[in-house]
Amino acid sequence: RMTDLEVRSFLPTFFSAFPFNQLSPQACRHIASKLTLNDFQPGQVIFAEGEIPIAVHCIVQGQVRIVSSTQLTIARLEVGQTFGWEGLLRRVGVG
Repeated sequence: RMTDLEVRSFLPTFFSAFPFNQLSPQACRHIASKLTLNDFQPGQVIFAEGEIPIAVHCIVQGQVRIVSSTQLTIARLEVGQTFGWEGLLRRVGVG
């Protein structure tokens, strides 16, 4: 498990990813103050296809596999990549 200091050292990577690299320094500071560290187990569903995400996720460690309802792998996301932001901003389900 990563420490808070290790997570904070990851912030420049987080804010270099789209769409966060488009934000003002003030907006970045505000978002940084709201970030929390979540730990997911292998195979755990973060959000289901068609569900509106409740958070934006940035991969700090490991990887995330995006799968269809038939369990086909759509994408694999690695450290530094974000997901959930588009559905959250548009308020539409993903998938």
